[in-house]
Amino acid sequence: MAFCPPAPQVRIRRAVLLSLLAVVFSSALGCSKPSSDNIQLWKTTEKGPGKLAEALRDRGTDPKLRAEAAVALVDIGRAEEVDAALATIPASERW
Repeated sequence: MAFCPPAPQVRIRRAVLLSLLAVVFSSALGCSKPSSDNIQLWKTTEKGPGKLAEALRDRGTDPKLRAEAAVALVDIGRAEEVDAALATIPASERW
């Protein structure tokens, strides 16, 4: 039995489907990166407090976003997590 490559229409459909899946997955993953919008969103989600605390502790995150994450944690009643995270951050970074 010989292998027959798929018709051009089938290949195009597959390419379009794969492209759409890539867009969907990349947008879903994009919600994990700290941004001002995501920080506001995370204040209202179940896993949000953990993401906010992670953003606060992440030295690679922009300091402005880290500060926003700290304020968001205080807003949702988790000031003790901010205090704990700030205690582990070197003084030079806290300023």
